[in-house]
Amino acid sequence: MQAFSTSNFYKFNVRDLQVQQQQQVQQQQQQQQQQIYQQILYVPVVQQGLEVALNEERQKRLEVEEKARNLERQLEESRVRRVAVERELQEVRARANERARNLERDLQQCRGQVEQLQGENNALKKKKKVQPRTQKQQGTQKKMSSKNPSAQLKDKGKKRRMTIKRRLCETFSNLHDEVKKAKVEYIIEGQDKPHCVVWPEGEVFAPVESPPGQQAPPRRANKDLTPEEKRRIQMWLRVKDKFNISDSAYHEVRMLGGDKVPPLYKVVAERKEQSSLMPITTEETNNLARRSLQDLLSRLLRNKRHFIQDNKISVRLSGDGRQVTRNHRIGAVMGTVRIIPNRDTINENTDSAQLHHTIDEEASVYIYEGGEDYDTQKSTVSSVYREMEEIRDNGLEFEGRVIQVQWYLTADWKFVAMLLGLNQASSKAFCLWCHCTKEEIANFDTERWDIERRKGDSARYLDKRQHKGHILPPLLDVEFNEVVPDVLHMGMRIRGKLFNQVVVWAVNQKRVDELTAAVKATGVPFRMMESVGDDGKGTVKTWTQLNAKQLETLFARLDLKAVLQDRWNTRGLSVRSLSCHQLRNELSNRGLETKGRKADLIERLIKELRSDQIPLPMEEEAEQNEDNPILIVDNVVKLWNVSLKDSFLYQ
Repeated sequence: MQAFSTSNFYKFNVRDLQVQQQQQVQQQQQQQQQQIYQQILYVPVVQQGLEVALNEERQKRLEVEEKARNLERQLEESRVRRVAVERELQEVRARANERARNLERDLQQCRGQVEQLQGENNALKKKKKVQPRTQKQQGTQKKMSSKNPSAQLKDKGKKRRMTIKRRLCETFSNLHDEVKKAKVEYIIEGQDKPHCVVWPEGEVFAPVESPPGQQAPPRRANKDLTPEEKRRIQMWLRVKDKFNISDSAYHEVRMLGGDKVPPLYKVVAERKEQSSLMPITTEETNNLARRSLQDLLSRLLRNKRHFIQDNKISVRLSGDGRQVTRNHRIGAVMGTVRIIPNRDTINENTDSAQLHHTIDEEASVYIYEGGEDYDTQKSTVSSVYREMEEIRDNGLEFEGRVIQVQWYLTADWKFVAMLLGLNQASSKAFCLWCHCTKEEIANFDTERWDIERRKGDSARYLDKRQHKGHILPPLLDVEFNEVVPDVLHMGMRIRGKLFNQVVVWAVNQKRVDELTAAVKATGVPFRMMESVGDDGKGTVKTWTQLNAKQLETLFARLDLKAVLQDRWNTRGLSVRSLSCHQLRNELSNRGLETKGRKADLIERLIKELRSDQIPLPMEEEAEQNEDNPILIVDNVVKLWNVSLKDSFLYQ
């Protein structure tokens, strides 16, 4: 049998192999017969040796049959692979032919367009009358049409031009990546007139070989920075955001500070990286930008894990609106959250830093451009309030566990009343917590006002005659013991009332100059003015209205004893300080005519009293005893100092 090899793989014939096998079998049978004949007729043969030979021949035959079956299987697999390769080759040829046809078609179209443009250009040249240009105009046109901005350099000398070009390229390489066009002015030593070079958009600036020691360091990505460099960039970014420094102003600071200030592109890259940590969702339909409360609270908790008490945290929601234009026509409303200590864990040992906070600790949830009214809030921010209720009911997922969230609502009176669907402060049922009415405001017989409103009262009182102040469905359904008064506006109102009373006392005591000097000594701007009265004809005294920070400074520094004096006489209220309504009441009480202008009313009352001052209310008893003082400055100072205590502002 011929030996098998890869060279004669396809020349192998299975039929010849079978024929050879049959011949071998016949030969073996003949040999067996001869051996039998010899054993019977001639010489006996050992039976054991015959059986061994037969087994060897049988084993060889089985091996040959197995090889034959393997060869047939390999041949079939090779045929299948060949068919697959041929099919794939046909598909590749078809795609190549299709692409060639498309390219040929596009090439024909381009040739047609080029021929058309050339024809139009030739027609325009024939119509246009060409005027001869001077040599100077041709040189200028050649220089300005150059694609290389370095050709605009007006200095002569190849070596000096290369130096200026290298420095200009270094200057442009220090600009931000988003700069597409730059105008560079440079002054050559010995020349007064500056030169200008414009680097157009899209030009590739080839690096110019700099002398050894003057090569600028390559830019590095923020991910390649060391922790110290990254922390330094974050510090500059925080300062830039805190003081509203624009990118242009920061670039100027970078030019002045040099290596002490990080480049602008690194700060911008860090800003983009931080902005990508928490995505901001914008809605163009209602001009709203918001962040997910789930993501926001989870990120805030990373730095305030110590606020988690018994798998529960307290979060305060606040919001307010403000006008963003001078004409007060466009406003913006913002909502913020802050994780606060649990009210059950606050005691005299609580660190004051946890109770007092700054604006930097407030995290913005949403902001939109529009009014601070019920309809705008309902159509814009209702999705945020629904997410709050969902977190309150189902909890907050944080680090593989569910944290229960206790919400608190704190804002000015207008904002809170709007969210709860209640009347405003000037209505009859005005209170946010109880059913007190305007007639009961000065009722001091009631020792305690409990929280009477409950969650769900809107469904019971809405659209009824006795609505108890519920006029609209609430935008945020919360318990009323979770509504906390805003101490900022409370303090401003109380302090403003006290200061206005002090000003009235100073006017009545004719100590306006002493008041003005004492207030200016505190560093707070203040001045007295005269404006038109209620009737539009007379004049009344007015004064500067102070904000919260100015009132806080004033209450801490103002010396009341230098402004006011103890009053022992009853004639302390100036007639000229009264309004028209008060003047008519005084004249009516004395049985005098109440008609006329304000000046006539003042003159009539002064003539009746024979003085320019009238008794204060409830002074009849004081007139009987001249030793009974009307105003004690020490008592006013005590009342004045109450508003300075931390317990007043932060209880």
